[in-house]
Amino acid sequence: MTAGAQIGRPISERDLYRGFNPLAGAVLRWWKRWAVQVDPRPGTQGALRSLDTHLTVGNAVVFIDHHYAFDALPLALGLGGVLKQVHDVLIPYAAHLDMRVDPQGFPSLRYRLRTWAFHKLVQGIERGAPGVRFLPIARDFELANPRLSAILDQMHQGVNTRYLRALVEMFTQHPAGYALMLAPMAGLALPQKPVLHPQLYRSLEMVRSRYEAALPFYFVGAYPRWNVHINYFAPLLARHLLVALDRFELPRGDYDRATAAVAEQLRTLRQSAGFMEPDYSRIKHK
Repeated sequence: MTAGAQIGRPISERDLYRGFNPLAGAVLRWWKRWAVQVDPRPGTQGALRSLDTHLTVGNAVVFIDHHYAFDALPLALGLGGVLKQVHDVLIPYAAHLDMRVDPQGFPSLRYRLRTWAFHKLVQGIERGAPGVRFLPIARDFELANPRLSAILDQMHQGVNTRYLRALVEMFTQHPAGYALMLAPMAGLALPQKPVLHPQLYRSLEMVRSRYEAALPFYFVGAYPRWNVHINYFAPLLARHLLVALDRFELPRGDYDRATAAVAEQLRTLRQSAGFMEPDYSRIKHK
């Protein structure tokens, strides 16, 4: 599908599974039914209806409260069963997921398996739903490490420039039904991280300077329970509660005000979910 082209019907939940072989698709369906609950309260239900209605006439940015590797999976499958007007999705991901090495840049069986699993997941989703696009981005942590930077140059030279170009094209060429899914913080949602990464804010400012319509922002999160050890070892095996907040405006031209707005949304979202901050020292951060 050409970037920005609204062609055919919207993406359906069925599309998210049909690119996998029958066994893998059945496992994903079973896991989603067991592990992902969409909050039935009016707040989340109204926010998701608002987002779906808006996508019939425009595009939107969906901020993700991101806590562990692959936590976008329960979120995406949960939203896929609710939203009916999404024609295209752009999901940026950390280039380190492609590298098969640990955070220091050394070969690692664990990270090789993680890369393999990530690629299988992405390939299956893109086969079944070509309107879902995954694009790598290079973070400070990849660029600052000489080993990771060398791998990055081999695999994804100019990766951030390509991502920004695609970002602008999707917003300016796609009239409606396009959702950009982003984690506003850099990396995991660690307490010491800014809740709105400065570079991300600059990117969104650039997009909004070229996008004529008002651009609404929504906040969503899929929150696992952290009260037993196995949830730290394998959080995808925990039950998740998907919570959403209705649209809000991100202040323009003032990073401090924008950060305060995101922080307020984040506090409200977590309170609504009854979320207890995990012990991040027990989670693999990269």
